[in-house]
Amino acid sequence: MRSLIILVLLAGVAMCDDSLIRKRRHSDSGGYGFSYGGARIDAQEMRIAQLNEVMDGLEAKVGNGYDTVPDSMVRLEKRLGSMEGNDCPESRAFSCGRHSGQCVVSMAVCDGYQDCENNFDEDEKYCENPVPAGRSWSGTAVWDSCLVRSNNQFSLLITGNKRYEHFRTRLWIDAVIIESYTVADEKKDETWSSSGYYDYSRRELVLYPPAGSTGRIGMVCTDSGPSTTTCEFLTESSKTVCGTATLSRGA
Repeated sequence: MRSLIILVLLAGVAMCDDSLIRKRRHSDSGGYGFSYGGARIDAQEMRIAQLNEVMDGLEAKVGNGYDTVPDSMVRLEKRLGSMEGNDCPESRAFSCGRHSGQCVVSMAVCDGYQDCENNFDEDEKYCENPVPAGRSWSGTAVWDSCLVRSNNQFSLLITGNKRYEHFRTRLWIDAVIIESYTVADEKKDETWSSSGYYDYSRRELVLYPPAGSTGRIGMVCTDSGPSTTTCEFLTESSKTVCGTATLSRGA
């Protein structure tokens, strides 16, 4: 990239030099006593040295500021990668970055061993725990099928999690679901206990259907920003999407 930038700048310099030399040849008889070609080469070498000095300064500034890149920029990069998708085959479904050109197996993500050449699969921010005990989300669930409910206020609370050393790419969690809704003009309140896992490679929270719940419906939530998650409610058997919810993070 550095060489390309310098090459582009030199192309502009060369055009200016050609124009200047043509003007000087036209206005004078040519008796300068030195070589136009030699002067031009000397001038370009000086400009190359100056450009290298400028690039060194820019690289130093970028390098010094790397550790201070805002978390928001890191999250934006990850969201863009998620929205754009990747060309990784199903067997190696995790991309090491939008412009890396490398794919690794999903089960190798955040397992403590570097697989991506750029270490993206073990990035500290990517592999942090996004579902610690005590974290909560709340919002409104909208049902399209499976259940008939209105005004469904929905809250999700993580009560515990566990990560096994031999299987670090997933974080196993326990959660409590609290909801209130209206059915046939009757308001109901329910509390469910559920369990599931967080998949680091897909950045998804998966909760199994609570025991005794109607319709055996689970949920899958995907990161949508620093304080928001988008969830889908799916039947356990057919994986039919019954409804959605956009939840805002509390604690």
